[in-house]
Amino acid sequence: WWTDAGEQHQEKLAIANHFVLEIEHFSDCALNQKTPALSLEDANNNCKAIVAAIQSAMTGNKVEIN
Repeated sequence: WWTDAGEQHQEKLAIANHFVLEIEHFSDCALNQKTPALSLEDANNNCKAIVAAIQSAMTGNKVEIN
């Protein structure tokens, strides 16, 4: 990524399996009565964005998300 001043920076992240992390988080929430990091509304909005991106890619048109 670049800063506004045009300096390039690189961030190195540890390799992780996001599916395993998701299941571990879900299990922790279920077993310990914790609130998930993402709400049901967040998940619903993510699904809407994914569907819109697919529709846009298939049609070549801008797709509005309501």
